[in-house]
Amino acid sequence: MKTQTVRLIDVFALGPFMIYAALKARGLSPIEQAFLGFSGLATIIYNGANYLQARELGIDESWHVEALPAPEDTFYIE
Repeated sequence: MKTQTVRLIDVFALGPFMIYAALKARGLSPIEQAFLGFSGLATIIYNGANYLQARELGIDESWHVEALPAPEDTFYIE
């Protein structure tokens, strides 16, 4: 499981750098640029949402996190 620090690095450094690289890189096809830019945006959104959810649930920065209880509407086939 990622720590909160890694999520913040993804949101404020990695994602924006990927978008910047997509806009400024030379020698990439338009499809490669779009993929890199979309990946950067997805990185920001995904890790930002996970950061906020973990913070709301009170998950700390340890590498080992206990499993969360399953939602009430979840069912299991045994």
